[in-house]
Amino acid sequence: MELLRPPPEAAAYGLRAMVTVARAATDGFGKVQHTLLDAAQHIILHTDVDVDSLTPVEPDELARNFPAGALAKQLVQGLVVMSLCDGPASHDQIELIRGYAKALGVDQPMIDIANKLTEHRLLLFRLDYYRRSHLREMFESQYRTQGGIIGLAKGVLGMRGLVADPELAARFVALGDLPADTLGHVFFHHYRDHGFAFPGEPGGFPVAAVFHDIMHVLGDYPTVPEGEIQVAAFHAGMHDKESAFFVLLFPLITFSTGINITPVPQPEMKGILGEKDVAAKMLRAIERGSKLNTDLANDWDFWPYMPLPIDEVRRQLNVVPA
Repeated sequence: MELLRPPPEAAAYGLRAMVTVARAATDGFGKVQHTLLDAAQHIILHTDVDVDSLTPVEPDELARNFPAGALAKQLVQGLVVMSLCDGPASHDQIELIRGYAKALGVDQPMIDIANKLTEHRLLLFRLDYYRRSHLREMFESQYRTQGGIIGLAKGVLGMRGLVADPELAARFVALGDLPADTLGHVFFHHYRDHGFAFPGEPGGFPVAAVFHDIMHVLGDYPTVPEGEIQVAAFHAGMHDKESAFFVLLFPLITFSTGINITPVPQPEMKGILGEKDVAAKMLRAIERGSKLNTDLANDWDFWPYMPLPIDEVRRQLNVVPA
């Protein structure tokens, strides 16, 4: 997933569409929407437009003046994020985005999924989201790389604290004996300092999910809501699958829409994209992730990297400075 920059003449129409959707929010065009638009202008569009002065744009006018293909797809994704940045999308926002997507020739399943949330069909919303998300891909990777159905069962039951794998856990614990500058040693302390259980320990994540915490370490992203948004953006940036957008939405729905869709308890909050620099840091993390030369979420074998100096791992994977 890469951030694309539309030509200036098209950017003006895309910005009008974003503002049109923002104004249709349940609570109106507020601080969160303004902050998100400021970040988009600064990081993506390189413009400085007074968004309050912009007029609405009709779908056919937008389609005549905005490039089709990848840029149109990115714009529709941005419209979806705008609709979810401060609580569930309103009915008016859903209909606006549907109209824009149809005119631009973009098929974006998240529009209908977001509508289930708007209509308070929470169970269907979760099921539809999960089946398209990176969580499904993670369990598929666990199956492929950890011994088929037995490895998958161990991963799921271990996460629930029902089984343990002492041999696997010992392999992770041994990382603490590596030199202090290695990825493995830093990773070990990332887990222990935060009180996380290693894979193989009761409550530990499946091995196929370990890359998430490695991204925290390599990217130097904290384990707070703002950091989780950056890690998800970093993940989405390096990911070349259709699920990349769903990866990005995972913490946004939890911390900005206010609906926890993670598998663990989270603080109840919404509108985090309206906090200082959070939206800008999210967009920068997408750019940073897009520069990686390896998709760490795609059956990546992290073990050979653990004994290496962490700066060398960053160099090999092309993790550029934040």
